[in-house]
Amino acid sequence: MTKKDGQYFEEAIVALRLPAEEEKDARTNAENIVGKVLVAYEENIAQGHVGAGSKGIPSGFSASGVNPHALTGLVYGRIQSGKTRAMIASELEDSPRSFAGPGHMVVMYLTGHQPAKALEAYRAASAIYDVTLPWLQIQGAEAAFETGHAALADSLLDRVDLICRPCDFFYRYEASVARARGYPTAADSFAARVGRAPDPRH
Repeated sequence: MTKKDGQYFEEAIVALRLPAEEEKDARTNAENIVGKVLVAYEENIAQGHVGAGSKGIPSGFSASGVNPHALTGLVYGRIQSGKTRAMIASELEDSPRSFAGPGHMVVMYLTGHQPAKALEAYRAASAIYDVTLPWLQIQGAEAAFETGHAALADSLLDRVDLICRPCDFFYRYEASVARARGYPTAADSFAARVGRAPDPRH
């Protein structure tokens, strides 16, 4: 059984601003994916660990010996059929307390031209798990630039520079995406970092 009213799942649905039929499809697809995951876990690993009302995976539990092929799934469909949207929605529904929930809300809010909410989502994600992931920090920086927090944005990009060295691929890609979303300040800032030598102090 799945919980269908998690905070980030509902916020994602609202942020997408889908027509009624597409919203219904997004909810149904997410529920189907999570349901399949739960069935695979209960049939091949253990019962009572996952799903609404479960007690969680016991400390020290080992799933050694499980056939990995029994736990492999595939989501397929036509181009632009909503596969990515369904996967993100299912993740938000499946793991409401994970940093990935607010983390993936960042890009949804940016795409919906709500940079202040995107920055709030980034801060919520980093409060749960403060890990440096280029996609997350760069999107957080995009939100920060567009809400007038340039110093915060630069500090996030400096974190990214420490782990990929150089980060040109990420900056080129995110610059084009930010420009397409209508955030020229962020796009120009990302582009300016392409080809820049890493700071020797780091």
